[in-house]
Amino acid sequence: MVKRYKNLWKDVITEENIALAYKKAIKGKRNYSSVKRFEQDIEGNLKRVRDSLVNQTYKTSPYNQRTIYEPKERIIYVLSLNPDRIVHHALMNILIPIFTKMFIKNTFACIKDRGLHKGSILTTKYVKKYKYCLKCDIRKFYPSINHDILYQMCERKFKEKEILWLLHEIIYSIEGETNVPIGNLPSQWFGNFYMTPFDRFVTEKLKMSKCDLFRTTQGVDFLGYRHFKNYKLLRKRTAKRVKKRLPVILRKYKEGKITQEKFRSCIESTYGWVKWANTYNFQLKLKLSEMRALAYSKETKKQCYKQNKTI
Repeated sequence: MVKRYKNLWKDVITEENIALAYKKAIKGKRNYSSVKRFEQDIEGNLKRVRDSLVNQTYKTSPYNQRTIYEPKERIIYVLSLNPDRIVHHALMNILIPIFTKMFIKNTFACIKDRGLHKGSILTTKYVKKYKYCLKCDIRKFYPSINHDILYQMCERKFKEKEILWLLHEIIYSIEGETNVPIGNLPSQWFGNFYMTPFDRFVTEKLKMSKCDLFRTTQGVDFLGYRHFKNYKLLRKRTAKRVKKRLPVILRKYKEGKITQEKFRSCIESTYGWVKWANTYNFQLKLKLSEMRALAYSKETKKQCYKQNKTI
């Protein structure tokens, strides 16, 4: 029998949960104008968000769209902080623990204490253990998710009409029969949820012939890395992108076009990526250690102040 969850709505609409949702929604965005406007009347605004849920008057705002091209062309959908991102966090604060229980143990995306690097470590383990690998992908996965199928899956898992009302509002917030917008917090979890039946079929029932597979000695290209039995490299496309990006970031910093904090963030995010692979020579060529030292240099900061550049 499929377990259906209930008595969740009361937790979604508590003042404490709405306040927590707001804190999560503005993380790393304190200087945004939308945040500053919201905080001019934070108590009143949080109350209005909560009332829109209690009275079920919440409606999704119009989406803003932008196209990104790395690592591949995708449309990103952006919603407003107030009320949309706060509402999404309020709902997912309660649903994420439930969704997580449903997924297979090898689902890593978005999940606390799993994530990209844990998935990469497990991939290396499998490369050492197995001779063959089957690599699959779903073309335009998020745009292909069917609204009706996704909502019907939610109906089988959640019993409360209020939870289903909000899920329905979010799922059908974009026109057409398919698509969950990349950029929405719930979309990440909807994607994992949507794939769980197939994940279980593949891991528990699917049988493959070796002729459909490739040898792991070729290296398994996954999660931005090329996994071999005894070492791990950056994916070639990733390495090329890093080599192209860092000189541009360095030039902008030296010209005073970005702050030291921004420069440091870019360098540290790159280091945090490459350090997980065997990239010693790659780091030397990039002069990454010198860039990290520059990013933390107080003397550099003083020099830029003398030039009347804001750091």
